[in-house]
Amino acid sequence: MRTRRQFRPLLHGALEDRVVLSHGVVASLAPLTLPPVLSGHISGSSHSFPPVANLPGSGYSVKLSGSGAVDGIKFQTTGSLSGNGTVAPPFNQESQGTLTLKNAHGSVTLALQGPALSVRQNGVSTTYNITVTGATGAYSAAASAGYTGTATLSFSGIKLTGKVPKAGLPGKFTIQLSASLVG
Repeated sequence: MRTRRQFRPLLHGALEDRVVLSHGVVASLAPLTLPPVLSGHISGSSHSFPPVANLPGSGYSVKLSGSGAVDGIKFQTTGSLSGNGTVAPPFNQESQGTLTLKNAHGSVTLALQGPALSVRQNGVSTTYNITVTGATGAYSAAASAGYTGTATLSFSGIKLTGKVPKAGLPGKFTIQLSASLVG
């Protein structure tokens, strides 16, 4: 039969002196510092959908897909806008939409609101009010920071034809963003 041996370390002195205990020092994380102003430029392709004929309340809609940089940080961008540009003022509704900026570190979602949208405004710049409504990852602090500002949007290369393809009327867009912290 074997004899049991008790473990006895060959160290001189207390073992606690050589082991980090659970109440050891924890590295502190520096809080994320948000810049007071965000600015950037985004461009890409657009697909515009004019209102459906003889369908009351139908309005323009635009899908956006592109890339750009905000404060030197590169993002991929997707978004959409919709509005009724066929109703005469003062009854035309505002257009609204979202724009999502995304990269490997997270995403930022912007709400856009502005004048009635019309793809007939080829080459004309329109300014929309923007608010940061959501953010994830490294940018999550931006969601609650209170950024508001403007996005100046312009379309180009949209050719109005008699029949609209299922994918919409292809074109290009550019957006100039500028937002600042409120309060």
